[in-house]
Amino acid sequence: MSLTLVPFFEAIGAALAHLTTQIISFVLAIYVLRKEIKIQLDKEALWKSALASTATVPFLLALELIISTKLSTTQTLAIEVLTTTGIYLFSLYSLYILKALKSQDFELLRQAFPKPFAKYLNILEHIIVR
Repeated sequence: MSLTLVPFFEAIGAALAHLTTQIISFVLAIYVLRKEIKIQLDKEALWKSALASTATVPFLLALELIISTKLSTTQTLAIEVLTTTGIYLFSLYSLYILKALKSQDFELLRQAFPKPFAKYLNILEHIIVR
């Protein structure tokens, strides 16, 4: 895939080839593991992560195509980081409205993060979960 996509699409082609490789690896892993153990995918978590990623991509792509040619790399990076942060904060607000995050999600985060982060997770949980 890299041989066919990179000459035409350059960095985007390389990213698409990498994405395709990751998807194929994921599907093959599920296929092989299903024979050994019962696997259940959390469809709600997949939906949430896909929604968050999909919301960010068009904005960053537009910034990359429009602004990157006129500004330095450092300035472009700063603008992209600020844009991504803004979209993330808006997504959190949207998740609050849609009730997409639940107490169970924060419980999983508490298990994954070190204990000192628990107080910050509790604050976020009180803000986001209704």
